[in-house]
Amino acid sequence: MKQAVITAGERVVRLPAAVGATVAEVVFAAGFALDTACGGRGVCRRCLVWLGEGEYEGADGLRFRVGEDEEREALGCQVRPLSERFRVRVPDESLIEQEAQIHEDYVLPPGERKPRLLRRTLRLREPVLGRAESDHERLVSAIGGPAGGHDIGCGIEILRRLPAAIAGGGGTISVTLAPAEGNRRLIADIRAGDGGTDPLPAIAVDIGTTTVVCALLDVRDGRLLACASRYNQQTRKADDVASRISYCRGPEEVEWMRRLIVEETLNPLLHEVCESSGLAPANIVRVAAAGNTVMMHLLLGLSPANIGMIPFTPVVRRPPPFPARAVGLDVGAGALLDLVPAISGYVGGDITADVYAARLLASEGPSLLVDIGTNGEMALWRNGRLRVAATAAGPAFEGAGVRYGCRAAAGAIERFRWREDLTADYKVIGPRAPNGLCGSGLIDFLAESFRVGLLNEMGRFDVDRLRAAGRYLAAPGPRGPVHACVVVTEEESGIKGPIYITEADVAELLKAKAAVFAGIRTLLEIDGGRAEDLRELVLAGGFAPHIAPEQAVRIGLLPALPLERIRVIGNGALAGAVLFLLDEDAEQGFLHITEQAETVELNLVPQFASYYADALLLPNADPSLFPAFLAPVSV
Repeated sequence: MKQAVITAGERVVRLPAAVGATVAEVVFAAGFALDTACGGRGVCRRCLVWLGEGEYEGADGLRFRVGEDEEREALGCQVRPLSERFRVRVPDESLIEQEAQIHEDYVLPPGERKPRLLRRTLRLREPVLGRAESDHERLVSAIGGPAGGHDIGCGIEILRRLPAAIAGGGGTISVTLAPAEGNRRLIADIRAGDGGTDPLPAIAVDIGTTTVVCALLDVRDGRLLACASRYNQQTRKADDVASRISYCRGPEEVEWMRRLIVEETLNPLLHEVCESSGLAPANIVRVAAAGNTVMMHLLLGLSPANIGMIPFTPVVRRPPPFPARAVGLDVGAGALLDLVPAISGYVGGDITADVYAARLLASEGPSLLVDIGTNGEMALWRNGRLRVAATAAGPAFEGAGVRYGCRAAAGAIERFRWREDLTADYKVIGPRAPNGLCGSGLIDFLAESFRVGLLNEMGRFDVDRLRAAGRYLAAPGPRGPVHACVVVTEEESGIKGPIYITEADVAELLKAKAAVFAGIRTLLEIDGGRAEDLRELVLAGGFAPHIAPEQAVRIGLLPALPLERIRVIGNGALAGAVLFLLDEDAEQGFLHITEQAETVELNLVPQFASYYADALLLPNADPSLFPAFLAPVSV
């Protein structure tokens, strides 16, 4: 019998060996979240596994055998088992940590809320012999129907439940009405009897490229009932937006991505928040979601291919409400899915939501909003004009491309400081020994190493000082040893060996920060403004609350502004989705933003490339952009 034995920690899974599958695919089938950040291209090296006894084939087509008492290290995405029986051991550091530190908090702007959902208790008139009137007609008449100013819609699932609801309540039923299109209203839910005191549950979702957050709300009063988050399971196949577009070569790949976000990410989150609040998923009457344009396409099963090609055209920017069950969401039969409209192919509904939640257009300006995530999007409001842009920052600040970079989960270093004697002072997430540095820790490391002079403007280490401090390591690289700084010694680390940062890692981080800063600088210059003139810099996104602003300024990720001018709104995309449910003015507000926004294609602006090159230095090639206190000091 063909059998694969997959071991991760203390858990052992046996399953039939799949012919032609990669080891990574077998590990996924066993239920382990192997970290294939590069989409299986073999470049991120995060899916390292130990192959046990068996015969295998590498990406080069060469076959090899591992003996009974042997283990051989390999990339899971690049190796295929050939033998009928084989064993694979997956180390902890090769697994995606599912219990991540994902920022779930959101800030709603002040103001009166007018929920878009309405529950009414109705008494239907009795049917009369000789009057040709259906249950549906009696229901619409009780609601008010066209005479009440609304066209009332009703789905087939609601009609199927209608007779039992009428009979169960003796002619009294509770009806939940939801807006559809125009002046139309849709019956989202019906129940027997008076349901006036029952919760009116709805779901708000932030669908990020890397993380997804789900909030369960009682729409009657806006109360948050439960919140949960997890990694977007699409990271199994591709880490960032560009690689997901590349992955979706045809309908099968698009459908696979849709299943990963719906069946493997959203539905488990829906069940989690419902279970924690004692509600059934079938009671959910509405879902609102915000995300970038590619994530929305993949949620709907639409090909994002044209977003990846000039002129970056999406299939849809302003999707109408869809039946949530048709998309695959496990919610109530009459529930609709609302999607916050996108501005363009690369500036999505998450930025529309950010701008609305931050009330950017209500500010005197000039105000700049920056969402630092897998993608670096920004919006500038000045002199009555809204300009938006996106820059390919990539997932470096989420650990991709950095040997010991990781996501914000247990074991990740989230704060880092150098003491005067060049010993390290760091804070680790959770009760675990460190296994890497997450985004905020990586920013701190760059800033601190530049501050004390261990890194120069070019991102090169002072090797003599590293050696003197016992921090130097000649780390293995693709073309030979490379200079590296030991952040955590082998004795203190939670992995086999020390945790270190190489000059190649620094280069990857500088590319990410340069893309964001060059985008900000270009957007400001096009509008005729300067960074110092900004009244406010708004930081949005789940990553924003974890960044130390002074450290982000020190490395040139953000412009140098007084800290009192920097406002953090946290998860603005989730806030926008919540407002879609709680504020009937939100939909028009979103549309106004998308109509007013002017998209700036940074790759078509000549000076962007020059500013990007300047920003590859620490903090930037133009010293006038940064105050003197940010210069390196001698320690």
